[in-house]
Amino acid sequence: MTIETDKEAVERASIEGDSEYTLDNDPVYHVYLFYIRVQDDGSLVSDSYFYYSPDPVPIRKGGGAGSLEWYVQDMVAYAKNPVGGKYQAEAKRLSGFRFPPYRAYAVFVMDEPYWKYLADPNNDPIVNFYDNKLGRSYNKHRFAFTKPELIEVDIAGSGPRQAVVMVNRMSNKDDKPIDGGKTEKYCFDFWMRVNYSGSSDGLTIIIDPAGENMGPPGKPPPIGTP
Repeated sequence: MTIETDKEAVERASIEGDSEYTLDNDPVYHVYLFYIRVQDDGSLVSDSYFYYSPDPVPIRKGGGAGSLEWYVQDMVAYAKNPVGGKYQAEAKRLSGFRFPPYRAYAVFVMDEPYWKYLADPNNDPIVNFYDNKLGRSYNKHRFAFTKPELIEVDIAGSGPRQAVVMVNRMSNKDDKPIDGGKTEKYCFDFWMRVNYSGSSDGLTIIIDPAGENMGPPGKPPPIGTP
C-alpha cells in the first residue's frame, strides 16, 4: 500500500499495465456479479452470483427494468439476504474461480463508501491484465474481455456504489470460441483508492483476482425464451 495522490496512482498504474481490448457491440445476456465488502472484523468478503437471462441485458444510464444496473441492484440485495434461490451462487472468493461458461458481464461491486476504483482522466477504471506474475504464466490477449467500464448503482441500505463492468467474451487469442476442454487462466488487478479522513491523499490498494474460462462457451437462449 502506497501513500500517494490520485494522479500519482494513475501514472504508476499506467506504467505497470498495457492491456488492450477489442470492440464488441454484440448483445450480452448473462450477468456474473461479485459482491465485495469489508466485514466488521476487517476481513474482505466476496460472494458471487450468476443470472442466466432469456433476453439481452443492456447497460443503461439511469437504470430501468431489465438493464444491467437494475440487475446489479437486485443481485446485491439478494447477496445481502440469499434466500429463495433467485440467483445461482458461485465462488466465495476472488482467486481461483471459474467463470460460468457463457459470454456474460463480469461485474465487481465494492460495497464500501470510502473505497473507490481508481480511474483515468476519461473515467475508465484501471484494470491491468498480466501474462506472467510471481513466476506463473497466464493467458493475456485483447479478445478475452471488453474494455472495463465504471458504473454507479444505488444500493438499497448502502447508497451509491461503484462497480467495474467488463464482458467476458469466452474467446481465445484468435478471437474464436474457446475449444471444448481447453482452459484459459487470467490474472488481473483492480486499483483502488482509500483516502485518509479530511485528505485528498491516501492509500492505493491493489486487488488481484485470478480466474479462468473453460470451453466450449454455452450459447445464449433464443430471444424471448423463458
